[in-house]
Amino acid sequence: MMERLPYDIVYRISEEIASYTPDERRELFPFNHPSLLHDAAQEAQFDLRACALVCRSWSMPASTVNVRYLYLRRATPETLASALSRDDRHLLVQSLQIGRELCCDRTASAQDAGDTSRTSFTISVTTLLDMLARCPNVRHLAIHEWLNPGALVDYPAYAGFSNITTFHLGQSSNRRRTLDLRSFCHLLRLLPSLKRLAFGDLCKTDESIADIPSPTFAIESLAVSDARGIYFASYEWLLAQSTHSLRTFWVYRVIGEYALASVIASLKFVAPSLRTLYYLTGRLTNLDDGILDRCTQLQELCIDDLTIIPTSTIHTLRSLQKLILGVPSCSADPAEEGALPPLHFFHGFELEKLTYLLLRPREEVFPKLEVVAIETTRHGSMFYPPLLELKALRAACDARGVVFDFPRMQEAEDNYVVISSVPCPN
Repeated sequence: MMERLPYDIVYRISEEIASYTPDERRELFPFNHPSLLHDAAQEAQFDLRACALVCRSWSMPASTVNVRYLYLRRATPETLASALSRDDRHLLVQSLQIGRELCCDRTASAQDAGDTSRTSFTISVTTLLDMLARCPNVRHLAIHEWLNPGALVDYPAYAGFSNITTFHLGQSSNRRRTLDLRSFCHLLRLLPSLKRLAFGDLCKTDESIADIPSPTFAIESLAVSDARGIYFASYEWLLAQSTHSLRTFWVYRVIGEYALASVIASLKFVAPSLRTLYYLTGRLTNLDDGILDRCTQLQELCIDDLTIIPTSTIHTLRSLQKLILGVPSCSADPAEEGALPPLHFFHGFELEKLTYLLLRPREEVFPKLEVVAIETTRHGSMFYPPLLELKALRAACDARGVVFDFPRMQEAEDNYVVISSVPCPN
């Protein structure tokens, strides 16, 4: 029966498999805000390959959809030629992903770091540019590991790739396979229509880029993770043409004085256009330096610092609809070998201060607020969460008609019951 299905029906089935719902894939860190997601899930790509093996009549429609979302671990010129060898398949590629992204599992990451065969999961800049020149319809690009990063490349020889709107420079488990700052800047210069950019791996960020003109694109979404200490401090250069277009700015940790100063300087220019700001650096006080006052259209704000909530002007944001408390930080030394590290949750007194603010009249505090959310990584144990303060915050939200969204609330309650039931020693 399966082989009797018409081609267009099988094609639509394959398209449905390749599609995704952002909320299903969303996880807080580091690059998964819905406005930053762009390609099909890797699980869908494996499912499409399985569909291609159902029968001969399924092979062509399933593989046609699959090549639209081309995911290659082995990115040598030979494998690329094989993947695109027939039926003008190079014209079908719309989303291209090369290499494997850094795995969250500690054991797997350690194994990958010592695996010398992983050089086959990389791609050189020259091979990538040649492939993009051959595949003119690529719109979404994600690269996780590089072969011979920093090698000399004749960038002026390429006319640019005006169809690419999304570029994700992922985190590699092998730090020797990361792109250097100057190559990154030259590559961005070839993407004049870029709208969404996310990156978390760069090396040699202390190099000068004074001789490289700023990119001409006006991006709408930017996500940066400096958790690995890339010390990127060229935000003014990056956002030179995006002061009126940037809608989503997502910063996950900023390491280094110069990098933080660059973030703050750029925020002052892009603040009036922002709709979403994820500021996960643990330094909320910097936003009071002429930034919050300029966020006149901000609708969604995520912060991981509540220490100055009572004295900050954050509660006066007139357009804010969703306030997210991010809990990303983990201890460097887990309690047991191989155990997931505990999350650094908010202190009870910090949540109390936010609760008191929400009990004030709506016209004074967050006049348009609809949701208060607490988001954590899915990895990591939640030890000793301040349950009483969490319940008080939830009650304050209920009294004000604000949705309280904390998916791990039941876990916090269960954890509290277990701990509180332990008898005290005599």
